[in-house]
Order: sequence, then C-alpha cells, then structure tokens
Amino acid sequence: MKRTKKNNKGFSLVELIVVVLIMAIIAVALAPQVMKWVNESRKSADASTYDSVVAAAQDALADETVWNDVAKETAAFTITIDDSSCTIGGPASFVTEVTKQLGGNAASIKFKQKDASAIVTVQTDGTVVRTQEPGGTNTGNTNTGNTNTGNTNTGN
Repeated sequence: MKRTKKNNKGFSLVELIVVVLIMAIIAVALAPQVMKWVNESRKSADASTYDSVVAAAQDALADETVWNDVAKETAAFTITIDDSSCTIGGPASFVTEVTKQLGGNAASIKFKQKDASAIVTVQTDGTVVRTQEPGGTNTGNTNTGNTNTGNTNTGN
C-alpha cells in the first residue's frame, strides 16, 4: 500500500497559544498608556468645549438687542456645563443667541470627562468671566473683547 503524506498547512495548537500569550502581554503593557491618551483627549475636548461656550457668550453680546436685554438684568447669570448638560441662564434673547452660536442645540454641549463641570458668569455690564474651568480651577479670568492683556481681555 501506498502511504500518502499528510499535508499539514496550519499552525499547531502550541504555536497559536504562544501567539495569543504574546498579544496578551503586549496588551497589558500598553493598556495604561492608551488609557492615559484617552483621558488627555477628553480633557482637551472639554477645554475646547469650554472655550466655544465662552466665545458663544461673547458673540451673543455683540448683538445690540441681546446687549440691551443683558444690561437690564439686575444680577449676573451663569452658563453651567457638566458631563450631562449645558444650562444657559439670562434673558431669553441671550439664551437664544448663545444656543444659535453653539449650533442650535445647547443640549448637545457637554463634557467628555465624568464629573467634569465648569461655569461661565455673565455680568450685567456684559463682562464674560471664566468662573470655573473644566478641571475645577477657579480662575476669575475676564473676557470683554478679543485682545488679550494678561488675564483680562479688553478691546477688539
């Protein structure tokens, strides 16, 4: 009888187990770094969101009708952003204009980091104050225009 030669074209079980173990070791070694990158990305996205909200408030105040409505207010009001929502205070014209500046849907504005929150305060004189940054830092930086002079922006 003729013996036919087996044609083993696959991998053995031992070879497959070795490859899986090597991949597991690499994954365990890289996981902390990947999580760090993801967290840094979330922080960066939150800072960008916060800057967008501040810019939207400043742009809204450029509208004369909104400015007049804000000037009639008797107390400062806030825009609060957290990981689940964005709440815009103030007169209806201000809320409408800020919402429009933010793409028409303020409900979609929220932070990526869990438990992150920030506050922007709008004074009755139209001053936009960065009251609390997304990382929890209270800054008190004031923005009333486009030219930066230290912590206070004044002018155009």
